[in-house]
Amino acid sequence: AFSRVGRPEPGLGDLDREFDGRYQFVRFIERGASGVVYHAIDLAGSRDVAIKILAEEIIATREIRARFEAEAAAMQRLDHPNIVRMLDSGVTARGLPYLVMELVDGCDLRSLCVERLMDPFEAYGWFTAVCEAIIHAHSLGVLHLDLKPSNILIDGESRVRVTDFGISRVVAPLPDAGATLGTIGAGPGWTFGYSAPEQIAGRRVDERSDVYALGALLYGLLT
Repeated sequence: AFSRVGRPEPGLGDLDREFDGRYQFVRFIERGASGVVYHAIDLAGSRDVAIKILAEEIIATREIRARFEAEAAAMQRLDHPNIVRMLDSGVTARGLPYLVMELVDGCDLRSLCVERLMDPFEAYGWFTAVCEAIIHAHSLGVLHLDLKPSNILIDGESRVRVTDFGISRVVAPLPDAGATLGTIGAGPGWTFGYSAPEQIAGRRVDERSDVYALGALLYGLLT
């Protein structure tokens, strides 16, 4: 999660130079399936940001790179208070794609569920906020396809922020692109316990696939 709890990662100075001094890298946050996330400071805007860089060892994997670029394409079209905002994207000096997102100072739902039993009314409030975020994404033809507690952040003001559109898909034409099902974010990926049966089986997915994951999420929060 984009929390302020992390461990030091060597080579931060090299990253500063790779971005031509636009960002000052502070610390490593986490390593995911397709990228590495860092806490950095946007020197031009004087703000803390999270920068996700495609892992160098998989840069030659065309499918993973396509999924990374699809995440940027999907997030560019999303503007909702319960979705982590993407601020910028591009390619580093070494040719590694990256995304710049707002830094959420908080923790994820997975951590909260481990620490304590959810109050039903509190859980329902957070769940409703997640639903509102997904309704917004669906209205723009974007499926998340990886809804789970670790991809839902709670900031310091107890506001929900949905993140990680790494395996999202665009399923309808958008205002400035002719994307259709399978042309953006067509890579495989699913999480046991949350992904819908058709997603696990590799069949066609639609909005109902996210609704299935929402049901699994609510069940977990309440139990």
